Amino acid sequence: MKKNHRVFYCFFVLCLSFILVMAGFCVSASAPPVIILDPGHGGEDGGAVGISGSVEKDLNLDLAKKMAELFSGAGYEVILSRSGDEDTDGRDGFYKRKDILARLALAEQYPNSVFISIHMNSSTSEKDKGFQVFYGLKNGRSSELAEAIYASVFKNMEVTRLREVKKAPETVYLMKNLTIPAVLIECGFISNRSDATLLNDPAYRENLAFVLYSGIVDFIEKRTDLSSEGEEEDILTGDQNILATSRSQASQDFVH
Repeated sequence: MKKNHRVFYCFFVLCLSFILVMAGFCVSASAPPVIILDPGHGGEDGGAVGISGSVEKDLNLDLAKKMAELFSGAGYEVILSRSGDEDTDGRDGFYKRKDILARLALAEQYPNSVFISIHMNSSTSEKDKGFQVFYGLKNGRSSELAEAIYASVFKNMEVTRLREVKKAPETVYLMKNLTIPAVLIECGFISNRSDATLLNDPAYRENLAFVLYSGIVDFIEKRTDLSSEGEEEDILTGDQNILATSRSQASQDFVH
């Protein structure tokens, strides 16, 4: 009888162990991704200066913090590439290459994540205006993330113009090299008076933060696997070099 009890106990332990291991796999597979919010520029790198004197780095950070509050409140783990007015190169002064590489290294620490780079656009022409999302090249889900954000803005947000989703130019180093789903959001042209008026309004940025948050959550809820790699096929037409031509940076290979 004792022998039978021992056999039953061993069998029970093995079954329980198997169930726990499988449960662990399920939890891991369905765990929500980390949200990496990357407010562009910072510190000595102010980014674009708007028609009203606003500085891009400040608007980027404010919007990222508003989004971080929403994601944190919903239970997501949130990582900010910067939380104050500083760059990310870890040195005195500003080194664009090291700043960009630091942002890339941060993202690579979280394979189950999405990367959201937040920017304000600028142009030499005051007529250029509107919201646009660019998607990363290496993860096939990046375009889906961009489209989800586009759809949320289309349904819920006032913008001066909603530009089509586009593949990021190869000059945008982060979008070229990130292997997780990644997008670069250009929230509007602060060189345009209408866009600048909207983006300088804290209430507008509050609404925009929620609309962007909603689009990203829609993407996450439909996701299957965020780790899939493979360069996105270029099926979109049009000018792919808007970022490269609208900004001048220290190194063309490290735009943004």
